[in-house]
Amino acid sequence: MSHPNPLQDTVVPLPYVRYSYTQRCWTNGPSKPKQLRIEDLPSHIGLVTWNVDMSWSDTPGRLWCALNFLQGEIFKCPQGTMPRPCAVLLQEVAPAAFAALLAHPWVCAQFYVLPPGPGFWPPGATYGAVTLVSRNLRVARGLAVAYGGSRMQRTALVTDVLVGVGAGPARQARALRIVNTHLESLAAGAEQRAQQLWTLARWLHDREVVGAVAGGDMNAIAPTDDAHVRRNRLRDAWDDVPARSRGYGATWGFQSRRKTDVQHAPGRLDKFLYRPGSAFKIAGPWIIGEGLRTAGGEWVSDHYGLVCRVNMEGDDGAAGAEG
Repeated sequence: MSHPNPLQDTVVPLPYVRYSYTQRCWTNGPSKPKQLRIEDLPSHIGLVTWNVDMSWSDTPGRLWCALNFLQGEIFKCPQGTMPRPCAVLLQEVAPAAFAALLAHPWVCAQFYVLPPGPGFWPPGATYGAVTLVSRNLRVARGLAVAYGGSRMQRTALVTDVLVGVGAGPARQARALRIVNTHLESLAAGAEQRAQQLWTLARWLHDREVVGAVAGGDMNAIAPTDDAHVRRNRLRDAWDDVPARSRGYGATWGFQSRRKTDVQHAPGRLDKFLYRPGSAFKIAGPWIIGEGLRTAGGEWVSDHYGLVCRVNMEGDDGAAGAEG
């Protein structure tokens, strides 16, 4: 690692919830999971990361529109059916938008949600990260990491899910780590971002999991931000795709409503980072949500989203990128 961590991160277990149509409310995840069958474990997982912008009006309506878009256009579930195994990593979810998310029919029917509500965000947080995990995945563990020294109550949500690795008799059940994070914003947050990335790398380099990938708003606005990725021995999935120009791939700077943002050039703030040597290959990422507006004409977010597909060893990669 690049340097010792002088700050005190707070790590707490993170419960996940599912909607019960019998009880007509959100309840804790299955207390008695079904018997594990290795042949049923997925060998590929679709991932989406999207900063859904807490700073503009109608956060519930904009998030609802984003969820409809993911359901119909990305995961191809227009009738509300179960998507292929996937996780959706959202950042900047306002409390009112969280309530809308928990009321969305597709989310209720097909996803686990963690954390269960805004009360699990760090003290003083007015928005936070939320991870959706499709119910055809088995959640092995959830943790919330509150970055020490963050002035913006930034966090990492760590979710381990079980996947099948290998083929035939050699196939094994292993844990894949998925981290949803939002690093410190603005030029003034450069020092905090470096420290947060160091913390993030610690969780990604954990050898108890077969592989690890983080998605989120990395707020990479300075050349040093990319340098810290390399210094912490992480890999940016975008760099694995050949023949892409440096400017292509920007996820922010095209749909901003704030006049102060025009002074900043468009940037590739949102990323998928992973641990080299993980037992998977990543297809993508691809940009989603360009030009997406609500019925009232509002941009859904000032950020574009990203989608990728994680293909475990032994997966032939035949299915589509939607996961």
